Amino acid sequence: MFDPSIVQSNTRCLLHSSCDSENQLQIEQLLERQSEQLILASVEVDSVEDGIYRVWRSARLLGTVTRDVVNDLWISQPCSYLLKPRFENSKDAIMFIIEMNAFVTA
Repeated sequence: MFDPSIVQSNTRCLLHSSCDSENQLQIEQLLERQSEQLILASVEVDSVEDGIYRVWRSARLLGTVTRDVVNDLWISQPCSYLLKPRFENSKDAIMFIIEMNAFVTA
């Protein structure tokens, strides 16, 4: 026997598939922000003279971050990493230090 509700429900799914993908994207972004917050909460940042910020995990120095006022960028310097990448915000510069340390210790 034919059940018209099946057609309606399948049509509804097709019509709302873009909504589902938008919802999925929002969920992924939320999870990414939450994991980033959790990762950032696992480190401590202090400052020393001349605008140098040190990133610590327990008693281990992971790296430093400074502000390039000329270019309005943040310079990230993980320990044991020769390059000094620049970022638009301090959070990204700190996350780079954390990620590089996770990569080195893995």
